Amino acid sequence: MNKRIEIWFGGIGGQGVVYAANLLGQMAGSEYKYVSAAAHYGPESRGSVTTSEVVLSDKPMDYPYVESPNIFIAMHQKAYEEITHHKATKTTKGINIIYDSTLVGKAADGIAIPATKLAQEYFKNAQMANLILLGAFLKTYTLIDRQALRKVMTESQLSKTAREAIELGLAQ
Repeated sequence: MNKRIEIWFGGIGGQGVVYAANLLGQMAGSEYKYVSAAAHYGPESRGSVTTSEVVLSDKPMDYPYVESPNIFIAMHQKAYEEITHHKATKTTKGINIIYDSTLVGKAADGIAIPATKLAQEYFKNAQMANLILLGAFLKTYTLIDRQALRKVMTESQLSKTAREAIELGLAQ
């Protein structure tokens, strides 16, 4: 059985979209034999729509990019609108959406996490929202064994605050 999971992250430059996707790829290396990550952003960087994608597979990939996303993590309204109107998606039907309800209006059939609000309340830093959403995603979709996840978090160079933000997301 070929287990292939395609995940899109979308936000605006400066929100840590690429970092969260790369961190997911690193964490998934303990569970999946093949992991691919790619980022897309405009030359403006900060403030422009930024997307990143992660593909997890137990078999070699002919095409290591998202073709038909299973999951979309939306961190900003502009990114949500752009990606849900993207030619590859055509519709949000069949795509599991988890979104930052602080910055994204109601997403179709999505799971709302007030990540930016939580980041500001707990850490006094909105930039921790990406890790809170990552933690909520990991809890919701259980693609990575919790023990393996905690091992990667302990062994990696994540700051204590970053680990706490992921744990906060896992608790949502």
